[in-house]
Amino acid sequence: MEFGGVGLGSCTYLGSDGFDNLRYETEACGDINGDTIVDVNDISLFAESLLLIESSVCFKNRSDINLDGSVNALDIQLFIDCALLNE
Repeated sequence: MEFGGVGLGSCTYLGSDGFDNLRYETEACGDINGDTIVDVNDISLFAESLLLIESSVCFKNRSDINLDGSVNALDIQLFIDCALLNE
């Protein structure tokens, strides 16, 4: 399934740009902690990344749902869509 040109079925590993901006493969889009379940724990980690609270590079990169290199308002609706798709 796609939303706004971004595939929502999975988040894939895309490599590294050499500046710790890694993309990690995870079972479900919105699965920020990589436990294969999109739940309240992922919402909390997404919010921490969005609010620039210290978070792991892995969690920040998984929170960048639209893959534009930063976690920002553009990721919010996509994260919500991912969470709803994975209920």
